[in-house]
Amino acid sequence: MWRSFSSLNSMAPPAMSGRRLLTAENETANRPEEEEVVERPADPAALAQLQAFMEWVTTSNVFSVGIMLVIIFNAVVIAIETDRTVRENNAKFFAAIDWATITLYSLEFVFKLIARPLGYWESGYNRFDFFILLISYVQLLFASASVLGEFTFLRVIRALRSLRALRSISFVRSLQILVQAFYKTLGDIVYLLGLLFLVIFVYAIIGYYLFGYEEYHDRERWGTLGDGIISLFTFVTVDGWTALQAKLDEISKASRLYTVSFILVGHFIFANLFIGIFVERLDRSAAEDKAAMKRIKLEQYRKKKALILERQQRDYEVLIERTKTLSPEQNVQDMLELMAGSLRHDDLVPMTNLTCNLTWLNTYLATMSYHENTVYRLQQLQYELINVMSELVERRLAAQLPL
Repeated sequence: MWRSFSSLNSMAPPAMSGRRLLTAENETANRPEEEEVVERPADPAALAQLQAFMEWVTTSNVFSVGIMLVIIFNAVVIAIETDRTVRENNAKFFAAIDWATITLYSLEFVFKLIARPLGYWESGYNRFDFFILLISYVQLLFASASVLGEFTFLRVIRALRSLRALRSISFVRSLQILVQAFYKTLGDIVYLLGLLFLVIFVYAIIGYYLFGYEEYHDRERWGTLGDGIISLFTFVTVDGWTALQAKLDEISKASRLYTVSFILVGHFIFANLFIGIFVERLDRSAAEDKAAMKRIKLEQYRKKKALILERQQRDYEVLIERTKTLSPEQNVQDMLELMAGSLRHDDLVPMTNLTCNLTWLNTYLATMSYHENTVYRLQQLQYELINVMSELVERRLAAQLPL
């Protein structure tokens, strides 16, 4: 007995250790697991929906008209602010208006940037709008520091606020065409200006020796090459040239030949060349804009067509999935009969009686074939009947008429 008790006693520690192990396992199992922080990526579908919504907002007429009204109102306020008395008596009001307009411009920038993150910077008008917005923030930053209030740089920044009125160009298509035409004419205008400068240079040298070389000449207007060039610019613009010609008449009456020849070349020929080049570029820009608008409308039509086809494809897929849930007693024809009349008004093929039973379709096609053959046979019988009737009429007429 003692031996069995000692053996039993020797087996006790392992049981206790097993109990401790079981308890540790239970504690480990009951211990709450630490939550792992997993950063979920942004949903591409939600981002695409947000971009589509912002695109719809920024391209709507209401948004464009609203921003245009803000630009006009801001331009009017800037013009009123030039009155010193009004500006000093309503400084807080003008500051609040400035903050409000900059806030609206910032919201416009954010909306357009969300709609087209990369496409926003492709447009030159958008880059110009961002530049004006940046200048506005710089002006507010320096204006908030009273120490810099009298700096010339700050006055220059304030003067540049007038550029905000030019933001209206990005909302008016006709102004954009004019700007594009002017930009495209710069290359030709540079060469034309170079040729005009050469003509002015030649006439300025001639004018110096004819009207500014001697002491009794008009050295105030023709005494140097620079004075002669400035005087010739007066002839180019034909503004106040008669006063200059009166001085030249005191020197020599032959100066009229000099003046008339330069006005013919510098004013009539070159001015008309400027106008002709600009009008030609304007017509070309208008034609290009018309073609671009046509391409945009065609692209919108294609997108709309693709959306309709995609929606119909989804409807067909849903219809096919619904056929899998039909009971054995039902078929596709029963489901289509329930769905008849539920089509949308913009569906391409509005049908009231739908069917996709292959047996019925085969029977229908065979019936149409028999119907076509029957119509052909009826036509042949009608031709034979007409021939028989015409022959009978001829016989009766021949019997009635005397020989």
